Amino acid sequence: MIPPLPEQLGYLKPFIRELEALPLEELNEDVDPTTLEEALRERLFQEDPEATLDADREALDDWLGSFDSNTHPAHWISGFLLSLTAADLLENDTSQIPEIPQVDLEAPEGWSLSNNGAELRKGKLLAVVLPIDELSFDLLQRQMAMPLPPQLQNVAQRTSETVTYGEANGQKYVYEVTGKETNRQVDYVLSVPGGYATIKVWGSGFDEKELESSFHTLKITQPKT
Repeated sequence: MIPPLPEQLGYLKPFIRELEALPLEELNEDVDPTTLEEALRERLFQEDPEATLDADREALDDWLGSFDSNTHPAHWISGFLLSLTAADLLENDTSQIPEIPQVDLEAPEGWSLSNNGAELRKGKLLAVVLPIDELSFDLLQRQMAMPLPPQLQNVAQRTSETVTYGEANGQKYVYEVTGKETNRQVDYVLSVPGGYATIKVWGSGFDEKELESSFHTLKITQPKT
């Protein structure tokens, strides 16, 4: 039985599927690596390039070593990565990668920041921060104000309130689904210094107040034009 691909390697799945469609005898130097290279550039562009590549290379090899993988096409990727450096990959990038707004946020005590401040983690709890534009800011609020579909109204509820965290202000939406345990999703649509942002956190048995204590530090830095 093949174990799941590690979460950090999820970006490799599309290219693995491409390789799986090829006969084993065609897994050679003639394989077009374009899909893989594009996925790697996107991955490395957001992280410490060399350290991320080293970690992903090791994670892939560990995964391949965890089952009988002699004929698994991911060995082609392992070989491709063996002599690859992040510098070579990024220097050979001829595509125009658009600059995106950057998130600036101080993590609450006990939380860790990753992905240039766009993700906060504490144990199994994950919060995602995304810069948005003014149109999305208005649209998301209109969408969240719509009633839940009839089939969900007996098992779920959504509440909203206006919130202010220092210079950040907007709307908070709490969506709860009841069952054996109550699952919650909390969405924030905020105007913040430098732009707009949406924050999403989901799970069960959590109190978002600790996370909210950092929202007054949230800023968006727009790319230089």
